[in-house]
Amino acid sequence: MQRNNLIRIIGSLAFIYISLLFLSIAILLQSPLAPYAKNCIGNDSAIFITIAQNMLSGDVLYLDVADHKGPMVFLMDALGLWIGNGDAIGIWILEVISLFIASIFIYRTGRLLTDHLIAFCATLLSVLFITPILLGGNLTELWTLPFISISLFIITRYLSHQDSTLSFSSLFTLSFCFIMALLFKASYIAMWCAFGCMIIIKLIQEHKSKELLKYLLYIFISCLIVLLPFGAYFYDHHALQEAFYWMLQFNLEYAHSYTLTSTLGHALQIILGIRHLPLLVPLCIGIMFLNGHHRENRYLMYGYIGAIVLTAYSCAIGSRYEHYNIIFAPLLVYFYSYLFNLLRLRSFIQQCALLFIVMGSGSIFVVKQLASRSYNDYFVSRTSTAEVKRVAQIVQEHSEPDDIIMRSSHIDRAIYVYANRRNGNRCLSNAYHYNLLEEVKTKRPKIIVHNRDQSGSLQIAAIDSTSYQLIQEYGDYEIWGRKN
Repeated sequence: MQRNNLIRIIGSLAFIYISLLFLSIAILLQSPLAPYAKNCIGNDSAIFITIAQNMLSGDVLYLDVADHKGPMVFLMDALGLWIGNGDAIGIWILEVISLFIASIFIYRTGRLLTDHLIAFCATLLSVLFITPILLGGNLTELWTLPFISISLFIITRYLSHQDSTLSFSSLFTLSFCFIMALLFKASYIAMWCAFGCMIIIKLIQEHKSKELLKYLLYIFISCLIVLLPFGAYFYDHHALQEAFYWMLQFNLEYAHSYTLTSTLGHALQIILGIRHLPLLVPLCIGIMFLNGHHRENRYLMYGYIGAIVLTAYSCAIGSRYEHYNIIFAPLLVYFYSYLFNLLRLRSFIQQCALLFIVMGSGSIFVVKQLASRSYNDYFVSRTSTAEVKRVAQIVQEHSEPDDIIMRSSHIDRAIYVYANRRNGNRCLSNAYHYNLLEEVKTKRPKIIVHNRDQSGSLQIAAIDSTSYQLIQEYGDYEIWGRKN
């Protein structure tokens, strides 16, 4: 009897994990990095891959080539390029692994709250949430998902009283995941801040001040251990000040360009399900309070609500792109699990009504997101892909693999990836305005790609007719080559 039960459990887990693996592959097949993909690589993805290419060629991050993201996204892309022997397929493989790991721990978090079936259904809905906002993948949000999911599993296990205490290994894992998220993008630490406050309040109310101090000491030591290799690398390469500027100072200056009122307004829209998040979240929170759930396990509930609120605020800072909300996916499993649990406790009519709310809120979100981008995804991007790839081919025909190329504008960063040539622009971000003419004089690129739609005095001045000649025109593009 026990043997049969064990076989059944193993079989169900194997089915669940295999299903989550296939789901991860299916979701990421929309990525331009996937095998046989037809869509063009997105701008952000192209920046990360290009910088990774430069790093593999010997450039020092933030010193020779820079972007206002943490170092981890460039390290992940560099690892993917190394796995793929220079091909971006290696990055796609790592993306699948990343989403698969996140899915496993989202499911395991759901299992702490309910049974196998409900946890599996809640996981499917939580992971599918990212599908319409993935925007081709290779985004910092996607890479951060495993670290958020692992942390949520540990925290949920502790706050749901399934772990009486946090061991050093658990605290080290939480610290490691926290630092990894920080090194992808600083705004992603909102979730850890929310749950950290809940844990502190819990320990204070339970008069466990010694335990609290021990936890804080362990976390501090763990964070130092994880940060030390990164600090040592940048210090050794005389790039510590530059790293500090790009990761912190630049982003603070960038965020300050947006008013507090507009940020709060946008955050409220996210929380209420008006933008990006499904209506499920505010509805579920309302049902929780009506059913007195806050009295059963208030620390866990308030932690998840606080994580939603702080994460929404962090996503509302700066440029408000919809893919920022990918990091909500691991949090959604808590709310889906709760609502599905209610289904078993209600009459048939109430079950149907609740199921309609759960499925309908998610369906509205998915349909809205897919409809808003259907034209762009299936018509515009395919045309631009062919154009960008042709320009990249022309660049290849007039340069060698080790040659430096540059663009005279901030658009079409995918040219670097498709051409497989070394980038000469120090920063590829739209948010950073640099002296392009000075960079051209200093680095003397073999090829300059100019887009007439992005013309301006600075861009045109960078192409000196005495040093460069027009090689070929294609569409709105001009390909200029350095005179020997």
